[in-house]
Amino acid sequence: MMYNHLAENLYEIEDETEDEIEDETMHPAYDFSTIKFQDEDESQAPEINNQESEKAQDTAENKNPQHVAEKTIDELIEELPDSFPQANSILKSEIFPLIINEDAGLQDYYTVVLQKKLSVTKSTLKEAIKAFKQEMETAVIEPDDELPDEEDDEIDPEIIEKAEQLSLDPEIFKKRIDTVNSLGIINEKLNIGVLTLTMDSRLNPMGVKGANVLAAKNTGKPGAGKTATLMAVKELYSKNCYHLIDNGSAKSIYNMKKDALKHKTLILNEAFSFEGNSSSDNEFTHIVRCLLSEGSVTYQYTSFDSEGNKITAYQTVSGPTPLITTSIYGSHEKQLDDRMFSIHPNISSKQTSAVLDIEAQQASGVLETIDEKEIQVWRVFHDSLEVLDVVIPFAPDIQLLFDKGGDLPVAARRAFKRVLTSIKTISLLHQKQRKKDDQGRVIAEISDYALAHQLIDRAFRESLGSGKYTDRRIQLVDKLSPVAPRELAKAENVSGAAITSWSKNWLDNGVLIWCDDQGVAVKKKDLKRMKHAGKAYLRTVGINKLPTPFELTGDEKWDVGGELYGLYDLELDSGEDVLSDDSGGDVDLNTDDDSETVENSEDEDGVDGGVKVLRTKSNDEIKEMIRESSRKQRENFDPDDPETLKLSEELSEILKPDVPQEISVA
Repeated sequence: MMYNHLAENLYEIEDETEDEIEDETMHPAYDFSTIKFQDEDESQAPEINNQESEKAQDTAENKNPQHVAEKTIDELIEELPDSFPQANSILKSEIFPLIINEDAGLQDYYTVVLQKKLSVTKSTLKEAIKAFKQEMETAVIEPDDELPDEEDDEIDPEIIEKAEQLSLDPEIFKKRIDTVNSLGIINEKLNIGVLTLTMDSRLNPMGVKGANVLAAKNTGKPGAGKTATLMAVKELYSKNCYHLIDNGSAKSIYNMKKDALKHKTLILNEAFSFEGNSSSDNEFTHIVRCLLSEGSVTYQYTSFDSEGNKITAYQTVSGPTPLITTSIYGSHEKQLDDRMFSIHPNISSKQTSAVLDIEAQQASGVLETIDEKEIQVWRVFHDSLEVLDVVIPFAPDIQLLFDKGGDLPVAARRAFKRVLTSIKTISLLHQKQRKKDDQGRVIAEISDYALAHQLIDRAFRESLGSGKYTDRRIQLVDKLSPVAPRELAKAENVSGAAITSWSKNWLDNGVLIWCDDQGVAVKKKDLKRMKHAGKAYLRTVGINKLPTPFELTGDEKWDVGGELYGLYDLELDSGEDVLSDDSGGDVDLNTDDDSETVENSEDEDGVDGGVKVLRTKSNDEIKEMIRESSRKQRENFDPDDPETLKLSEELSEILKPDVPQEISVA
């Protein structure tokens, strides 16, 4: 090879002064592991070292950026001292940065040149260059266009005063959601609440067992508004509260300053690196998991000290660091998913119409925009919050009531920790309204739990596998349990017969059971009697759920319609008719908004109302509905009435093939 030939004949090149030419055999052999020169005449070592030190010092004194840029790599190498330890700093600052940008052939050539110049092995130089590359990859790079720290800006005293007033408002959480809505985000109240809750969890201090922070993923179809909601939420926080990455590698985390993510939320848009369909866990996902669980991540690599010795170097990025991601994929890497709340954008037709309406109003200029000062007030408020510890006096009561739901899966351990972290986080949002104990810890109140319950109850059950029942009526029964069939029919605006037909499958599968008004299961022998007496109720079973504030306290003010219930109600159900693509295989017999309503006579449970007919109902189901209607009409009408006789004859003709003998028309 040409480069090797040049290297072998390197010492045939003569310099301007013969005094600078030395015989290759005069160079003492270098043992890299001991950083010592071994020579038969040890008395010559000090003289050589002194000359090399003077040469290194002279080179360092005369170098400047312009001068270095003008020199070639060959010239820089020639000016090096002959001692590798003394040349190490110059190699890193001037020569290695140039060599690593060359192609493989030139890199090999200069490695040979340096090998002969410094009397070291080729493998030693390759290790040194490799270590230099690692150091460059993990070096902290400060961007030239870095924005000034927002803390350095002078803040209007009026804004500070309003931020202080905001900190004392008991409805601050609800008002914050409304503020995000005013930024052009229609509805999505639940998602806004979960995202702000996750952002605020940065205020929790590190715990003995690791970080006490939250993580949330907003997943849904492209164009569903995931990023729009997140960006609107972000507007209420200064850059002191978060770090945004659109995409990145593991090095993008390692390259940060040690405290770059400390008590900051890491926001990752469209987190492709997290997708659960990857064949194996990747380094980026592992880093984020460490930040969430351990509260820090450390990168270990091989480097060299100033004397050329191999050393193990460490680079640590500290948390605690909450995480927010958006993605079109429903699942990420399994272990990461287990640490996150899952939320989904509203993809209903009604929501789409509302979004288009808002965009049209914004484009026409008729929609009032939020005052920039109001946004600044929120940012100042969030910056004013302190990192404090929180105690939850009623935490044992939550656990006892939660445990009554049946056997708990292993996932309940992390899920329950997230519940406690959520309560603590909301307490910290209200820290200037809460009392402190003698250790300076904020004391959580039931109102903090009431807000947390509204935000995370559904996600909590999904994380335990209880959220797989996406049937709206199951969710309604779960919410109202125990509930009488007639009350459920009234709430759904359907007939009692429709509820009877719908509930049969869920009763057979053990998702629902019959019980009394106290939720106690009814024995089979007593069921018929209790049904006729109107004392049979439905309730869900096998679903672990968090107790409501009313169930936790027994205080009627926390019951639906109560004073405290109304004060802290986030109204998350208003306009939030979210439709999910992931039905989990459950058949939802609920009707859509487009379903047609037909009149139906009073059913066997005495419930009046229309029957909403699904377009997907089978012919047999429709016939059953007609038979039921015919039966009720015959009970209520005079059999000798001409209209009744005519109607009976018509129905008899329609139903003749399927009508059982006992109800066939004579």
